[in-house]
Amino acid sequence: MNSPSIDNTVQPYLGTDVGAFVLALAAVLCAVLWRRDHERGMGWLAAGIGLIALWFSSHRLHVLLGIYVNHSPWWYVLAAGLLALAIGLVYYLGVPAERRRMVLVLTLHPVILYILLLVVAELTEAQVHRAWYNIFVGMFFGGLGALAFWAAGREPRAGHGYVGAALLLIPALSILQLIVPAESVLLRYWALLPVLVLAITLPMVSLVRQRRALETEVARRTLAEQALQALNASLEQQVAERTRALSDANRDLRASNQDLESFSYSVSHDLRTPLRAISGIAGTMRMVHGKTLPDEVRELVGRIDERVKRMARLIDDLLQFARTGRTALKVRHVDMHSILNEVVDELKPAAKAGLRFSIGDLPPVIGDAALLRQVWQNLVSNAIKFTGNTPEPLIEIGATRLDGKVEYFVRDNGAGFDMSHASRLFGVFQRLHGASDFEGTGVGLAIVQRIVQRHGGEVGAEGKPDCGATVRFSLPSV
Repeated sequence: MNSPSIDNTVQPYLGTDVGAFVLALAAVLCAVLWRRDHERGMGWLAAGIGLIALWFSSHRLHVLLGIYVNHSPWWYVLAAGLLALAIGLVYYLGVPAERRRMVLVLTLHPVILYILLLVVAELTEAQVHRAWYNIFVGMFFGGLGALAFWAAGREPRAGHGYVGAALLLIPALSILQLIVPAESVLLRYWALLPVLVLAITLPMVSLVRQRRALETEVARRTLAEQALQALNASLEQQVAERTRALSDANRDLRASNQDLESFSYSVSHDLRTPLRAISGIAGTMRMVHGKTLPDEVRELVGRIDERVKRMARLIDDLLQFARTGRTALKVRHVDMHSILNEVVDELKPAAKAGLRFSIGDLPPVIGDAALLRQVWQNLVSNAIKFTGNTPEPLIEIGATRLDGKVEYFVRDNGAGFDMSHASRLFGVFQRLHGASDFEGTGVGLAIVQRIVQRHGGEVGAEGKPDCGATVRFSLPSV
């Protein structure tokens, strides 16, 4: 196993010393790339190149310590370095995960065979001819070179072709060493060249690949930024156009609402004059000819008077509806419990005997007290009206807090309504019950909705025929 020693008085600095130094630098560079960028396979490559550098340094250790160059432990170090180098190259070249095991077996079998040869030679104390080393190393690096060119075909711009060329230099010189006499010292030292080229090529190609990846990423981000800027410009244009359209629509809507309110206000005032005339004529007929009027005529005069009063109430409701949209809000802290108690005390005397009220906690809000009083008055009067035919009438009033708002409710056990008509409930002149069953103009809940919406709230209702109804409205909490 042991070859003749080298004269340590000749060539105190060998070419292998330079190789070991360059390989050590390449191992450090690979380790830095692995630690900094987590480049795939660089950790294994750093370990493999480092072990090969240690093997090359065995020449210097022989000169200093007298250890033989080809002593078997050093060959095991070289084999371990080649194993780590092969594993690192498999990851570095991007071999798919499902093919890595097969590629590693095909690539490493020359090294494994050489290790077995060394073990057998160690056990039998036989000497391994250097030609076997050249053959196995040539097969090993030839296989890796073919793998690198295969990877270059898959990723043309990744620089794998340079790695393949550097790898194939090693089997080329191994074959040359088999042809040229082994005593050629110059050829031995030149055999270091492809190993050094490979060790330097790997990190250099990695750096170039990272640079290209960085340039690609910069170009991609530049394109993305340009696309984003174009999208932002388009969105800003769309927002501006829609803002203008919305502003125009709001202006037209405000104008329409103002015209409608003005019309309602004017019509309400203009209708009062003929109503007064009709009411005056009916009253005069009753006073002057009351005793002489036939019963049928007296009944007709009574109907006229009733219709005039109903029309007057309708006009008053229209005026109130118009005022809720025209009057400026006088915002202040409003005690809802106090306002409700006043409304109940005012309306309860006219309610059916036996009517019970259940009033819960009513948190205060910020709003217009007069308008909010109108809301409570309309809702409570509706509840009283629709429980008029209920044997044991009950009206429940309360509130709950949710998501920065207070939701108030008025629940009764009266006539209720069909939920299929719920969308009509808050419309002007919309009635879900006949005038003969329950009096009213169909404007009260429309007024409630307008007042609540002006306060930034919402209204809703649910009910069931003959099972009562619940009207809810929400307002921003204090």
